[in-house]
Amino acid sequence: MSKGAKIKSKHLLNKYYSIVILMVFVLIINGCTAKLRTNSQCEAKATQQEKDGCYSGQAFTAAEPDYCTQIVNQDQRNSCYQLVAQRAGKVSICDKIDEDDKRDLCRGIVLNR
Repeated sequence: MSKGAKIKSKHLLNKYYSIVILMVFVLIINGCTAKLRTNSQCEAKATQQEKDGCYSGQAFTAAEPDYCTQIVNQDQRNSCYQLVAQRAGKVSICDKIDEDDKRDLCRGIVLNR
């Protein structure tokens, strides 16, 4: 391979890496702003019960347990973790449940699915 071809190849590779880095950055920013939009949508609900339901729905849809942390009602928060654990197939999410019997039930359900 000639010196000119090597330089051209290296230039194309640098361009490729720049494009990939830019795409990753855009995806990260988009994911962060989507979560912020969801949080503000849920916070705009009139009652705490509606807010909790909104966060539970977002957690299930996104299979993301972080939304469950926003739920004030303990029973609904524990149910949220169980649903997300089942959807994601991750028994480790069950560890976030603060009642032993419900945590054990969650683990059993996720492990036996």
